[in-house]
Amino acid sequence: MSSLEIDLEQMTILVADPQDGARRVISEMLHALGARNVIAVGTLEQASERMATACVDALICDYRLGGNRGAEFIRTLRSDRSHVCRAIPVLMTCGHTRLRDVRESRDCGANLVLVKPYSVTALYDRLAWMAHRPRPFVSSGGYNGPSRRFQDFEEDQRPSRRRDDPPIDAPAGTRAVGG
Repeated sequence: MSSLEIDLEQMTILVADPQDGARRVISEMLHALGARNVIAVGTLEQASERMATACVDALICDYRLGGNRGAEFIRTLRSDRSHVCRAIPVLMTCGHTRLRDVRESRDCGANLVLVKPYSVTALYDRLAWMAHRPRPFVSSGGYNGPSRRFQDFEEDQRPSRRRDDPPIDAPAGTRAVGG
């Protein structure tokens, strides 16, 4: 599991997936990870209703929700400035690895995308990442959601860039020129 820890016990997580089996599996994974408040729905209408009536801390939404309209649902949620759940963490699940689907999942305003099939560890890692490394919420040019730029602000933990390496035949302590 991730080195980042998260306590899911007090969170309310909404799982929106059109497939019964997938909803059950995700819910059981979340319960195994300590979540006690999991709401599982199978339609866009149910997801919208739950988000309007329940205090939801995170959303796990499938791309195919509502006939491949999961991304549209997230886009609408993120653009509604009055919605109480506008900025909650959203994990988009996607059963296909077509680049178009993954890009749309990212561009709709989801925090992260998780391609099926996935493990309990992968699910936990994404949830922990969203909790411990939040990105600023951005509203700009038709996009509403977390900044799509991933930045690690602790520069000393970043690997050095290859262009910064001295040439093989350069004396120690010199720096490569150009780049």
